[in-house]
Amino acid sequence: LRPSYCVCVNARAWTGKVESPTTASLEQALVWRQRFLSARVLGWPEMRAVWVRVLQEERSGPSIKLSLDEAEARVDAAWHRHALRQSRIAKGC
Repeated sequence: LRPSYCVCVNARAWTGKVESPTTASLEQALVWRQRFLSARVLGWPEMRAVWVRVLQEERSGPSIKLSLDEAEARVDAAWHRHALRQSRIAKGC
């Protein structure tokens, strides 16, 4: 078995969490983690941009990179799902 790595970063204000794809490279996962943590302090536009770029990167392992349109759709869908949950909570539903 080959180990695989994924980065999960708390992004409660925007999406709940940000998850990277899996990679067989620990080094790549650590680089992604640093990018996400740096972007988080700069706000949603930067976090979104970094997440989209990470989803488009080549990586080792079974996970495949996404096109720009696919990556943007995935990130924006996460934001919208979280916004809908937050709206329902605020309304008491």
